[in-house]
Amino acid sequence: MRNILFLILDLFLIFVSFSLSLYFSIEDVATRYEIIKLYSIYYLIFLSFYLIFNFWYKNHHVLYNFFSARDLVELLKTVILTNLTFIIIIFLYDRLENIPRSNLIFNLTLTLFSLTIVRFIPRFFYFNKFTKSKNRKKIVIIGKEIDCYKFIKFNENENDIEIVGLILTEKIIKGTIRGITILGDINNLKNLITAKKFKIDEILIGADIPKEKLSDIYFFTKNANINIYQIKFDSKNSSQNIDFKKIKIENFLARPVQLNENNNLYEYFNEKKILLTGCGGSIGSELVNEVLKYNPKLIVGLDINEENIFEVNQKISNNKKRNKCKFYVCDIKNREKLSFLSKKFKPEIIIHAAALKHVSISEVNQDEVINTNIFGTLNILDIIKENNFINHFILVSTDKAVNPTSIMGMTKYIAENLTRYYASKLKLNKFTIVRFGNVLASSGSVVPIFQKQIEQNGPVTVSHPNVNRFFMLIDEACSLILLSAAYHKKKIENFSIKTFMLDMGKSVKIIDLAKKMIKLNNHNQNNIEIKITGLNEGEKISEELYYKFEKPKKISELPIFELGHTYIFENFEDAVNDLRNYLKNTSQDKNELKKKCDQICEKIINKNGF
Repeated sequence: MRNILFLILDLFLIFVSFSLSLYFSIEDVATRYEIIKLYSIYYLIFLSFYLIFNFWYKNHHVLYNFFSARDLVELLKTVILTNLTFIIIIFLYDRLENIPRSNLIFNLTLTLFSLTIVRFIPRFFYFNKFTKSKNRKKIVIIGKEIDCYKFIKFNENENDIEIVGLILTEKIIKGTIRGITILGDINNLKNLITAKKFKIDEILIGADIPKEKLSDIYFFTKNANINIYQIKFDSKNSSQNIDFKKIKIENFLARPVQLNENNNLYEYFNEKKILLTGCGGSIGSELVNEVLKYNPKLIVGLDINEENIFEVNQKISNNKKRNKCKFYVCDIKNREKLSFLSKKFKPEIIIHAAALKHVSISEVNQDEVINTNIFGTLNILDIIKENNFINHFILVSTDKAVNPTSIMGMTKYIAENLTRYYASKLKLNKFTIVRFGNVLASSGSVVPIFQKQIEQNGPVTVSHPNVNRFFMLIDEACSLILLSAAYHKKKIENFSIKTFMLDMGKSVKIIDLAKKMIKLNNHNQNNIEIKITGLNEGEKISEELYYKFEKPKKISELPIFELGHTYIFENFEDAVNDLRNYLKNTSQDKNELKKKCDQICEKIINKNGF
């Protein structure tokens, strides 16, 4: 019904425009009405052509409230072709002897103007009826012209933000983009903030900016209490696909890794049912975010801590795919519940991120660490053995599993080799181990500890002046865990077990990290003390990412290394069972527990020739 009413309105406007165009194009008043009367017959011809082109370009389907530039182009085609066709036909009939040539211009102009204005008026009133919040965030966008245009186009009608200006990263031009003023180039930003010409709440960066320049922006925006975000569009360029990532201090502490999130390998996770252990931890919760990018059918997240479950729910609360997630409080030591949930949801992939991983705490709670990291992993592997619907197991490991001195490192290395042992029995399944170093800003990481100490004006505590670690951003690590698993599944068909090591770059001295954080927080390094406290139990000066016998091989075009095969000693299963039996002993000795784990690790290393 609405379409019919709009069409009737169009026909009325066309009639008025047609009549007026004839009236204005005929200068001889005496003959004007005679010619108009004569040409009223031709109106039906003009109308016929309009109806043909109108239906061809589907103008009658357009909702006027949402009339767009694309709709305007289609309308323009309709009006121009109608007028051209009409003039050609009339010219062939009577050579336009009685009609001035200016009639085409008048008719084209009046028709286009009237049909356009009647569409823009409803659109104007529709979008202006939404009341804008008085507490809208004031936004400045930094980027290329096209990036700024895209963001404004998709967000100009949002109720909670107001775009107050643009900073261009390419050529310096003056003017506006969709009504938003260009404030200059990136060098003007500091002056704009210090001069306080604009109240700015957030800065959105939509272009690649050198790290040094980005750290300068972070430096003076932090002092002005302005948050900065990196924004990224995917290839579809829709508003739903704008990725917001808050820039934090850890962005300047790690070597950036070039990620290709459009890599076809990630399609492996499309429409897959995935069970994720440790979903509420730093790595686990970020893995939930990463997996959701690739359209899984279902994510079943397990975590021992109900607060963690609450936090991961909050983290994805604005994600449009959050309904694909189900979270459960579950201890991986609870084999019965693991089995129940596995049978209920029938996951095809298990990502095992649950672990006790704090070195100093683990040394005091060795029994719990062994039970969780070794026998919790064993529970999951047994469930894979019992259920043929699970075909891929991904173990999240650590560099502390290489030549371990801590109970945490030893238990993770034994978990790695339990995975290898089961892979040798279950040839039809895929088992992927992904090993990497520290992730910045994870729970227990030095970054939040240092940040708190700096805010309290020190001292900043470092265990040893020469302690160094490998670092990576948490989102980079999680993205590469998934990429490693997908690469194993899609590119390495002949091996059921593969170990991958992420490209961590060079190790970083912790004391240098502390100095850099002090500087980034706008403090003079001489004003904040760095205190050396001594190595904790189980802590090493340096970590390693691989054993010599693993002989890492770089995967072409990916920041990932493939590690060589590890052989398991003959009585490995008996040694693990012996450890389990000793763990049941109520009078267990802490040193004996660690010794038994160390012996298992040593036997594996010796088996491989070192």
